[in-house]
Amino acid sequence: MNLFHRTASINTHGEIRAIRPWETQIKEGRMPIGPDLAETILREANYGGQRKVEQKDVSVYAEMMRRGLWELSDPITFARLNGNLTLVNGQHRLHAIIAYGREVEFRVAVNMCSTPEEVRALYYRFDTVMRRRTSQQILNAIDLAADHGVSKTIASATYGAIGIIANGFIVPSNYTVRGENAAKLRIVDLRVEACEPWWPAARKMEEALTGAQSDLRPRILRASTFAAALMTMRYQEQKAFDFWRGTSRNDGLKRNDPRHVFVRDLMTRDASAGIHGQGVMAAAVAWNAYFERRPLSIIKIAQNAVLRIAGTPISGKRG
Repeated sequence: MNLFHRTASINTHGEIRAIRPWETQIKEGRMPIGPDLAETILREANYGGQRKVEQKDVSVYAEMMRRGLWELSDPITFARLNGNLTLVNGQHRLHAIIAYGREVEFRVAVNMCSTPEEVRALYYRFDTVMRRRTSQQILNAIDLAADHGVSKTIASATYGAIGIIANGFIVPSNYTVRGENAAKLRIVDLRVEACEPWWPAARKMEEALTGAQSDLRPRILRASTFAAALMTMRYQEQKAFDFWRGTSRNDGLKRNDPRHVFVRDLMTRDASAGIHGQGVMAAAVAWNAYFERRPLSIIKIAQNAVLRIAGTPISGKRG
């Protein structure tokens, strides 16, 4: 197996390849890397086993650079084998430099290797995904609560729900994050900014959930369900308050009351399943019946169902 992309340290005759001109520019420590150098490195020295470039990650990094949010973190890392360099960590950041179109300062590290196997081992050691670190930052970023007059639990639920709302009520995944929304979903500052218009609804939801049954409250706070809750509360505050308070308390609801049916559904449904998330769809079915004053006996969600949340901009129209 050829471990290198458009490059090899030794040619087919066993001769060591000459040092390429750009390799003399690579210095350990801090150094600026511009679009031309980034493109050359990716073309001539990218490790052949690199995972597929995720365009949404590139978009996030480039947007961070444009906004001045980029910080020195893990170094751009090369393996040096027989005098030649191979990129083992940093391909998404280099693609982002090209997209950004300007120099960015990075830390650079060069690791000496004696065999192609050592290069391979070095690559797998560094094959980490920034989004995992960002997810942890998100979980630790709940100082939002004090700023917006809500509990940490509601702040966390709102932050999670915004990932769905900002993505057009499509539950984010590796396959369904819309490219133009990637930065808003992954950059902490931008996601916090996206929360801004939703805090009044979040505060009303916290009030509505006062006295909620202990087994229902966490289910309502799941991201997909809470996304629907915020939407209803923002656009139909009084009706939504009554709907979510009645659902969460489950006290004396009649058999065909949509809130009673929704309670049964909340206790049994996998809220994350499906492209919209079953939590969003189930909440919408119950809410629509309540809003339109219709009885409801069971919540069924067709495989090709189009999301509609009555009384809000989510109208159920395709396209």
